[in-house]
Amino acid sequence: MVLMASPAVVPQAPAAAKAAVPAWALTASGAASHYQSVIDQIIAAQQQIIETNSAYPFATDFDKTLLPGYVQGSALMQLYFNLGQLNHANGFDQAADKFVYLWNAPAAEPLNFLNDPNPDTQYYFNSLGDETQVITIRPNSGTEDLSFTTMSGTGTPTGFTSLHAYDLSQFTPNADGTYTIYVSPTEHAGNWVNSAGAETLAIRNSIGDWGMPHATLKFELENQPGFTLPVLSDEQISSMLSNIATDLPGANASSLLFGVQQATNSLPPNYITPILGTTEATPGGPLLPGQFGSGVHFELQPDQALILKVPVLDASYSGISIDDAWTTGAPAALAQSSLNNTQAFHGSDGFVYYVVSSKDPGVANWLDSGDLRDGLAVLRWQGVTGTVPTVAPTAQVVDIADVREHLPADMPLVTPAERAADLQERMLEYFYVQHQDHDSGWITANLEYDQLKAAVGPEQFDALFGAQQDVPSVLERLMTPALGPDTMSVFSSALADPAGAASALINNLPLAVKDISLPMILAVLRMDMFVGQTVQELSNGISTGHLGEVLADRFSALQTVLDLIFNDPATSIGAGFLNARDDLGVALLHAGSYTLDANDFASAWAELSAFNQTASEMLAAGFAYLIDLG
Repeated sequence: MVLMASPAVVPQAPAAAKAAVPAWALTASGAASHYQSVIDQIIAAQQQIIETNSAYPFATDFDKTLLPGYVQGSALMQLYFNLGQLNHANGFDQAADKFVYLWNAPAAEPLNFLNDPNPDTQYYFNSLGDETQVITIRPNSGTEDLSFTTMSGTGTPTGFTSLHAYDLSQFTPNADGTYTIYVSPTEHAGNWVNSAGAETLAIRNSIGDWGMPHATLKFELENQPGFTLPVLSDEQISSMLSNIATDLPGANASSLLFGVQQATNSLPPNYITPILGTTEATPGGPLLPGQFGSGVHFELQPDQALILKVPVLDASYSGISIDDAWTTGAPAALAQSSLNNTQAFHGSDGFVYYVVSSKDPGVANWLDSGDLRDGLAVLRWQGVTGTVPTVAPTAQVVDIADVREHLPADMPLVTPAERAADLQERMLEYFYVQHQDHDSGWITANLEYDQLKAAVGPEQFDALFGAQQDVPSVLERLMTPALGPDTMSVFSSALADPAGAASALINNLPLAVKDISLPMILAVLRMDMFVGQTVQELSNGISTGHLGEVLADRFSALQTVLDLIFNDPATSIGAGFLNARDDLGVALLHAGSYTLDANDFASAWAELSAFNQTASEMLAAGFAYLIDLG
């Protein structure tokens, strides 16, 4: 977020306000569970937040209806931060410490997070210590800006304060074009990020063209072994759940959440702020020093639109995105709630005109506010050069029917058929972006997710932390044309530029191999962990005389594992093949943006070789886990 946030002084909910909270309420299940006591504490904390936030003076009746989803998202964010600290402490893969959550399934709106997330940005929040973290970066054209910010704070429950900020452009590449970055509290030779006094490293990989390959990152700890299987103990799970219950109210009151909510919702309705810069001293969350931004607070009737007139800045990246009043990102995969400098139309008069509305106005630069009766929008500029224009952005409310009368004559019109095609392409490109960052961190995140859901219970877990909605099955993705690339469009693009199509296929071959291979590797490691847990449970069952109960439990667990391997929309083997289909389709649709070069083969081979090494390390870790049990 880019607005100055006030200190988080949270009003207490008076008795009258408590009676006005939404009808929905979390209730303790009462089910017998090893973790039930701490689960009930999380539920109580979430209910407390609903009561507290319902008393905020800026909370509208509509905003209060969003609180059930907000407390789930807040709990999930706390779980994420706790897992990040656990991964760091135990040598688990820190590539798992990524937003958007790595267990989201394709072709459905992902579980989003809080604090005004930018759909263009792949975020990493890595816990830091005294050791040296080594980050290898393979740059690519889709990335507009890549930055590193060291911060005090862990997010559990306090917010963050930025200490030092770096940009990839400041660093020196290796001979092969990659970058090696060293993050440590003491000076390191080469490209150094100073982490002295920092507890968290925030990395922002801001992407422009979603349909092109972007920079990818690999995380290692210097002088540490490779991949470690993330086996969680009962004590670790219980400790994380207890931390969440304890930290939820404090996180809700922090500058990370309440501070930003108060700052933006206290703006006048349908108002846009001047363009301001952020510094290390700016409170309000994990801010990027040197970034420029502006905030919008809108309240619109169903037949109204808000036209934003924003001056063009000379910047490597710019974008706008919509959030609800609690700073949860609006749907961005299946709806056009965000636009960046490569997607938006720039007027010939030096301004960009955005149209915020719940209905399609039939013009370019539409930002779909969906069901939001009120909400927020955040504009960001990164890598700004030159001076910032003195002219301030403006906001104007008009009837949707009259939108075109208030826009420049050169503003393109968009037909319903064109919009539908754009949205289908947007969905495929959104997950093309996500799939590029699937690596050993994706394996780690999903193995941890499996264990947490099994410990808490799938239904209870979803009630606490939320779940994706309307997720299509693997079969539905296969059989529904709208959920995959348009075959004729793909062939037309390839035939129009055969050389570009060849380059697109070569450059995206490593991604397709990862798409297919990672679910298979995950399947093997899931079975390894199932076997290991079964051996331990059988031993306990024999010693305690409860062998029959253990056998029944392990049979049920086997069914769950097999269902994940063959049917899960996010991680099954079939989903991996469909991901490869979609990603190669996206690549071929952008054939005109590729140039065939001899280096394409060398680059693809280097990526495949690196992935082969990582895959071998992961499979070896699973085998070592089984050997250790013996």
